Amino acid sequence: MATKIEIVNFLKSNYRITEENINGTLTLDFPTERGRSQRILMFVGDGLALIGSSFATTEDATPTQVFDAMDKLGTFFGVTRSGDVYTIRHVMPTSDLDPSEIEFAFGLVSRAADELEQLITGRDLM
Repeated sequence: MATKIEIVNFLKSNYRITEENINGTLTLDFPTERGRSQRILMFVGDGLALIGSSFATTEDATPTQVFDAMDKLGTFFGVTRSGDVYTIRHVMPTSDLDPSEIEFAFGLVSRAADELEQLITGRDLM
């Protein structure tokens, strides 16, 4: 799988897409553990795919608390803040991306975000 069209077609064929916005970002809900789930956003651009999952707001935690939680859990993904929402982000090159790499990344990102969400908020924010 290498092209944006192939990747998006794979996602639409294998996952329930809950939203697709005008810039092409796809939203899907990914199950984690104990009946919990994480909302994942994926954007496929030229040469790169970006996967993100939000886990807390600025009302839930300060940046220091977020980094302390990441350190405690051994989280190795990037974290960004967009507005008042903290999000785990992972970037993958798309030139030779295959389905197993997408599935693996979804699992890693959703678990990491869910663990941070549980530790920081104690809730399932999705």
